[in-house]
Amino acid sequence: MCLLFRLLWAETKKIMVIPLLLVMAAFILISGLLSILQPVNDITSFLSKIIDLAFVIFAAYQIYFFRGKEVRRVFLSKGEIIV
Repeated sequence: MCLLFRLLWAETKKIMVIPLLLVMAAFILISGLLSILQPVNDITSFLSKIIDLAFVIFAAYQIYFFRGKEVRRVFLSKGEIIV
């Protein structure tokens, strides 16, 4: 029973990876953009905006990369994946 549950969960996890990454990247993108648009009070908030900008760029890259057909094909394939 435990083995069957683990096998079913492994297949479910592979299907959920891309949507989960896209949702997290969209959340980071939106929250980062909202943070960047706030006014700057001092140098520490300016530095935090630079860090937020890096996260926004990375999230945008994730959205671009994980929407590709090749990536979906890799995550939705059956069996082991050897890279």
